[in-house]
Amino acid sequence: MIKKSLFLLGVFMLVASSVFASSNFIKSSIPPEVIEENNANYSLQYSIYVENSQGGEIYRQDPNGTITHLGNVVVPADSTYQANDGFWAAQFSRAIDGSAGNVTAAAVNAMHLRVAPDDYYDPEQAQLGRDTVWKPRLISLLPDREYFKAGNGPHPGRIATDIPGGEGLFGGMSSAYVGSPVKYLNDEGDWVSIDEFYVHNDIHSAPENLKIEYINRIQTTEQPPTLFLKMKLVERSACIMKMDFQSQLPLFYRE
Repeated sequence: MIKKSLFLLGVFMLVASSVFASSNFIKSSIPPEVIEENNANYSLQYSIYVENSQGGEIYRQDPNGTITHLGNVVVPADSTYQANDGFWAAQFSRAIDGSAGNVTAAAVNAMHLRVAPDDYYDPEQAQLGRDTVWKPRLISLLPDREYFKAGNGPHPGRIATDIPGGEGLFGGMSSAYVGSPVKYLNDEGDWVSIDEFYVHNDIHSAPENLKIEYINRIQTTEQPPTLFLKMKLVERSACIMKMDFQSQLPLFYRE
């Protein structure tokens, strides 16, 4: 009985490994059913500007030119800091436009910006251990009082603001999704991805002006997005679940 169970387990593991190897789990192209949906058009909702200096203004500008004051910088950042070992999201997140500088996390108590380097997460390298993997550099925006919870500082890579948690940038009406592009104003007066700043400058420095672009409106065809999940079975058939986001009802059928 034990030998039979071990044999069946071995067969299952062999089949499962071949299934995962041929799936679209890692490093594969987008399934043809959703190519059009993944080439959606995005529109800018508003931009958030941060003057990274003591007393610097933090404001929102809408595409129509309307400016809304959000708060001020209490303590500016003059450097970056390294993401800790548990912050894997900062390693593989990228901006919606493909650039490296992006909002990698946002909540009522902080907004974390990945600022460098322009590199990609490698799941195979990650299996070798956290110490062997490169770690991104961050700058974080913090609401009032949050900066000083860990003492008077200095706290490298942190921008203290006078904006209350739950308002404005921090969970309010002027926050930004993960993946929002983060840019800086270069010497030529152009806004470029913030990782470009650290190509020419030390990580123990920070730009004087930051911009976060909040891009979230998806424009595709008139049809709502569709989710296809293909589950390969040991019996050599396949079951496909099609999720219609308009009705929210999953439909199952076989190939």
